[in-house]
Amino acid sequence: MNKDEDSKQGRYPFNLSRVFLNVLTSALSTFLALMLIEEALVLLYFLTSTALVTAIVSILKIRPVIKVPKSRTSEAPKNSRLPSRGRPVGLLILLVAILMFPFLLFLSARVFDPAIWFMLIASIASGIGISEILFYIYCEKW
Repeated sequence: MNKDEDSKQGRYPFNLSRVFLNVLTSALSTFLALMLIEEALVLLYFLTSTALVTAIVSILKIRPVIKVPKSRTSEAPKNSRLPSRGRPVGLLILLVAILMFPFLLFLSARVFDPAIWFMLIASIASGIGISEILFYIYCEKW
């Protein structure tokens, strides 16, 4: 293993512009939500759901990095693959989730109060952006 491979091992795997875009997106959606939500209880729901989405997405992003020991990543062969038993089921679940998400958003717009619906959308946008920022910090710090 040469020195270049060792220095790239714990680095952030994506372009830095992705982090800047997530900073901008999460800041704007949080600012917009704070300006438009007038009720204190809905604002508390917004902050709670943003924290919940951030925690869930951060765990999903950081968990694979933590699970793989750093010493084994450099020794693994380049052509090694994971077992493909769960792959078709996982892809099917992912496909159904991707197709159902827009319908669930529109359905929730009919069911929920507009303030609650806006709060849910803004908290999802903010939470995903903040989790990407935390992932960048995690990759660069450790």
